[in-house]
Amino acid sequence: EGGDLVNSMASLVAFKTYDQFGKPVKVKALLTNDKNKILDTLDIKHDGMGSFILIPKAGETYSIKWNDSYGNNGITKLPAAKQEGVVMEVRTSNEFALVKVDRTINVPGNFKHLNLLVHMNQEIQFKVSLNASDKTSLFAKIPIEEMNTGVLQFPLFTSDWLPLAERIIFVNNRLHEFGAKIIPQLVTLTKRGKNVIDIL
Repeated sequence: EGGDLVNSMASLVAFKTYDQFGKPVKVKALLTNDKNKILDTLDIKHDGMGSFILIPKAGETYSIKWNDSYGNNGITKLPAAKQEGVVMEVRTSNEFALVKVDRTINVPGNFKHLNLLVHMNQEIQFKVSLNASDKTSLFAKIPIEEMNTGVLQFPLFTSDWLPLAERIIFVNNRLHEFGAKIIPQLVTLTKRGKNVIDIL
């Protein structure tokens, strides 16, 4: 979820299982490495979706072995992890989005100063510069308490604006909600009877 898999760095990996018609499918699945060692049992949380945390090791590759509710089985390979790079995580509280960016010790020069944009509905809310020249972990706190309800995007770029990672969160400050009062003016219980209701 936070960009590419990077060796020796923890990443949250999200997945969704679905059939040829795009409908969610229940599966039993195992995360294994190339030595066929079982690393984790994967659980479906909702509509075929779930997640797990993986810390890739150099020289290892990873696969998911699965069996679905129709009796089918298969193996899905995970993308290869990179030797160098960054991973990003975004957590939320009622007031803030808490952004954490981790990088490997050895990175190209354009990874040592990062740009984080925060935008909703294609409108930039914040632009954050992250100085990673002498730090491998960086943090940013984005106020979200007074934002409109909607999807907030966090794309991360190198110093020369090459995309590295992106996370999204859903901000729900309930500003779209309103109180309503229903007043029946005419109630008819017969079939196809006329009913009149005022909504205030």
